[in-house]
Amino acid sequence: MIDQTAILEKARILTQSIYRDVPYELPFHGWHHIEFVHKQALRFAHELGADPFLVALAAYVHDLNYIAKKSSTVKDGLQLRRKTLEQTGLSDVIIDAVEQIVTQTETAVRINHDLNPEAKALSDADTLFKALPIAPVLFARLYIEEQNSSFPKLAKMITEAQQPLYDQDMYFFSESAKKYLPWAKANLDIWHNVVDYLNDPDVAVDLTSINSINKLF
Repeated sequence: MIDQTAILEKARILTQSIYRDVPYELPFHGWHHIEFVHKQALRFAHELGADPFLVALAAYVHDLNYIAKKSSTVKDGLQLRRKTLEQTGLSDVIIDAVEQIVTQTETAVRINHDLNPEAKALSDADTLFKALPIAPVLFARLYIEEQNSSFPKLAKMITEAQQPLYDQDMYFFSESAKKYLPWAKANLDIWHNVVDYLNDPDVAVDLTSINSINKLF
């Protein structure tokens, strides 16, 4: 019988040290994000009947791809996730289970597959972070700077990736998370309006004299 408490503490220490030592700043996907997702995922796990041990492990390592490669996808973090979890003494069976949870939370997979309860808990927590009311006014710029993206690219990505999830009732899975759907809808409405604005030359604002804003476009 493994000591789950000891392993989770070791996983937390290992992942936190990785984030602390990263040579560049992660203002969106940093340790504050991991702590938020970890806390909320455990909250949703109870309601969804998910294994809290697996959910907690997945929450700690789910975004390590951004450490392995700044602009990346989930698969880019496979080796670092496995290496980190191996250092906790976990078996390959458990590590594979965690990997499946993390992989299932990716948007393209979420909309085409039946997620397990652990993936649903992690997905709800990760998505809630994106749906927070401060996301458009604070996190948007942080994400753009972190991922070397742009305002138009971010607006396109959010509307194209998240609207289908919302329309198919797959944005959130737990009832506790679904109470935040008004936040999600408000955010999506903002980003759809941004897309409409970007496609309407009649209302374009001349921002060429503002260097700090031009960098976002």
